[in-house]
Amino acid sequence: MASLIFYHNGRPVMKRKLGGYVINIGRDPSSDIELTDEDVSRTHASIVRESGSYKLIDKSTNGTVVNDKKVSSHSLSVDDVITIGSWKIRFEPGGVTSRPATVIKDISPTRVLKYEKTKNELLTESLELTISTPDGKERELRFAGGSIGASPANDITINDDRYISGSHCMIKSVANGFIIQDVGSRNGTLLNDALVMSERLPKSGVITIGKTLIKYKIKESRENIRPFERPNLGNILGASLVMRELFSLAERIAPTDATVLITGESGTGKELFARYMHEGSARAAKPFMAINCGAISSNLIESELFGHERGAFTSAVSQQKGAFEQASSGTLFLDEIGEMPLELQTRLLRVLENMQIRRVGGQSDISVDVRLVAATNKNLKEMVRKGKFREDLFFRLFIVPIHLPPLRERRDDITVLALHFLNDLSPEGGSKIFDAGVLEKLREYNWPGNVRELKNTIQRAILISKDASVKAEDMIFSELTEKPPESLPLDDVEKKILVTALKNSSGNASKAARELKISRTTLYSMLGKFGIRIEPFKVKE
Repeated sequence: MASLIFYHNGRPVMKRKLGGYVINIGRDPSSDIELTDEDVSRTHASIVRESGSYKLIDKSTNGTVVNDKKVSSHSLSVDDVITIGSWKIRFEPGGVTSRPATVIKDISPTRVLKYEKTKNELLTESLELTISTPDGKERELRFAGGSIGASPANDITINDDRYISGSHCMIKSVANGFIIQDVGSRNGTLLNDALVMSERLPKSGVITIGKTLIKYKIKESRENIRPFERPNLGNILGASLVMRELFSLAERIAPTDATVLITGESGTGKELFARYMHEGSARAAKPFMAINCGAISSNLIESELFGHERGAFTSAVSQQKGAFEQASSGTLFLDEIGEMPLELQTRLLRVLENMQIRRVGGQSDISVDVRLVAATNKNLKEMVRKGKFREDLFFRLFIVPIHLPPLRERRDDITVLALHFLNDLSPEGGSKIFDAGVLEKLREYNWPGNVRELKNTIQRAILISKDASVKAEDMIFSELTEKPPESLPLDDVEKKILVTALKNSSGNASKAARELKISRTTLYSMLGKFGIRIEPFKVKE
């Protein structure tokens, strides 16, 4: 008879045989299997028996994940791992008497050390492992770090050594190599016959867990990045050579945990690339958190990133998790990182080095697991020279730099983008075409607002065009001057941004917070700071 084996914190807790035709799992006490976590919906998922096989059907608010991918339904097979809240549930069909001795998750086998742009090369590093289990079997693989143990929730699962704990040890990628950590195993973790709790791995050696030997060797290699053949990367378009080279780099980098720094003028598509880094990785089913460092005042950004405890400051009426905790196991996108205050840069650097944060007003460190992607339209190298950005943080972020050139420097992309926007923005049943001379006019313009301005210009032209043909005179440019506007005081800038977001959202606090990439708590703190009432912005029925 088929069974579900439930794991919590890496340890098996219970085994439930699937005897009926429908098994409901959820927080509701009436569920066939009750899981009381607050992240579990009242009826989270159902296991349905169909012609001797079993199908999982998601019924949740927060989603159900099978083998690290979010699903709406999934036909279950041997050793599928279902994630519901903090629970891992392994499916075991009836009649199965044995499983593979060693199971490896589909994760990136290498980590990226750096990208050498002048050579268009990636310098990568990986662990070459030979796993020898007590039955004499050996398994060779490349590994870039992760968890090891008997539980199927691990990145490497070793099933046939009873001396290995459910969660036994973890190999972590750090700034200058790898470290191994015991994570509370019963029998300990040995590195070259010495018991260790946390230790840097030398270039080669032997790890012993239970009666299993893991021989390893750290190996570096170089990979040449060749231009993409297609003029798109997912929903990112570009036919120029420079963009197709960036597409190849992004596709290669996305599955890794490498820190990425995306630079470029406003409107070049930095957030699109950041989202691709997340969606193309093993973290795709986990949260993507975007924080705009330039939209949050300096006295609030620390709480926004790291969270705070109740009573940490005047308006901290309850405990709040910060972006690092909310992005747990996912990706944190720090937009406009050049706006981050210097004192906060020091804290961010420490977090990137040891992946531990401390909430404002907190007394203990909290371990986090996030992939960081940062972006800026500023020249960080120049800011480092002027003492406005920490040099050590710059080098910690500058693992894989992706520079998105302005549209005026890649005019080959204007036609591809313009035709895409024309097709995408034309009303249903009323497709538009460009009249003669339109594309030439678009290619001649300098596009200070880049791709965003191009899209807005075409949308405006579609709206004012009188027939199915969009003409050159329908193209009205923003006429931005070369001279930047006079600087406004920071408070005035923040207030202006806040008011604009409230207008755009018709006074909806949640929508305004999402547009600004801040939490509702931070939004209300800013409203209080400037004495702004939200009611006047709400649309009256």
